[in-house]
Amino acid sequence: MAAFDEFARSIGETPWEKDGKSAAFDNLIDWYGKRAVQLQQANYVTKPTPIEFGFIVSTELNAFATVQGNTDIIGIYSGTVTILKNLFGVILSRGEILPRIGNAAVENSQFVFPKEWADDLSQMSVQACPWPRDPARGEYAARLAWIARYFIFEHEFCHLFNGHVDWFSRVTGFKALGEVGAALAPNISNLDLQTLEMDADCYAASHTLLTVFRATPETIFQNAAHLRTYQEAVFAICIALYCTFRLFNTGELTEETDLLVDDHPPAALRQFMWGATIYSRFHDNQAISNFISREDFDAACHEALLEGMRAFALLGWDDRGTLKSSKLVHVLREAADKLRHNWEKIRDQLEPFKRGAKLAQ
Repeated sequence: MAAFDEFARSIGETPWEKDGKSAAFDNLIDWYGKRAVQLQQANYVTKPTPIEFGFIVSTELNAFATVQGNTDIIGIYSGTVTILKNLFGVILSRGEILPRIGNAAVENSQFVFPKEWADDLSQMSVQACPWPRDPARGEYAARLAWIARYFIFEHEFCHLFNGHVDWFSRVTGFKALGEVGAALAPNISNLDLQTLEMDADCYAASHTLLTVFRATPETIFQNAAHLRTYQEAVFAICIALYCTFRLFNTGELTEETDLLVDDHPPAALRQFMWGATIYSRFHDNQAISNFISREDFDAACHEALLEGMRAFALLGWDDRGTLKSSKLVHVLREAADKLRHNWEKIRDQLEPFKRGAKLAQ
């Protein structure tokens, strides 16, 4: 962990130190560290370099990928773990939400999100939140949090694997590519930054889905209730990602909204792109379609969207940034098409920095 610790301190952050005081975080560091090595060994065709994973001590929801010396690094802020745990704990503590999971009748929470949380997500990592009374619902909440964390991990791995970090560093002089702060980088457009994020989101959505299907839901989720079939797994992945991205909704969307003006795609656009990616994997990858029918796959995705929307409505979360009209879908589609077109333009620049046989798409 020497490279990770050195980088963290170089940007004024405190690396998480495994001192036995928090077994949960220590175990996560071990698991993701081993997983990073597994992914590297399975996918890199260039000579594998050292790869390290670590947590930054913080209340923020943030993550980054960087290269320190010859070491690839993936970092996640510790607040991310707490925020996602509390998000899904709150959701499953309301018996009206996902009532088919466990014994919803024992839940009596009437918790709603404080309005200030929408503007400061770090509050979700420092304030007490309810946890489901029913063990099966608590287990389900923990599994949804795992899905969300794993998506973030794969997102950052893509930044390394597809050469984003090395190209970004060459162009801007900045070492790390993260969820916040990229707008400060010189010599790169927000369109290019959004294109890299689109690429990483699509990669993460694909590989979260494929990881579950290749290993089987029973193996990944350790035979947890309501997560034993492929249809249940698709539902869980979709609702976990939907709820995670709902945290980032900002600003009302209209047909005049410029979705490509910031350094990251707005949440609604990211929802649209990861959803389209997951849908595409059913049609182009037999690792998915061999194990679930199109009808069951579509039903799981659709139900997850409806249940996610219902959850946030019951919890009183601000609906800004969500689609007020189906007519706005074409706005999202046009923005996504522009990002895909731009990816085709910059892929030749990424080629020299890729770690695999080809750029993952």
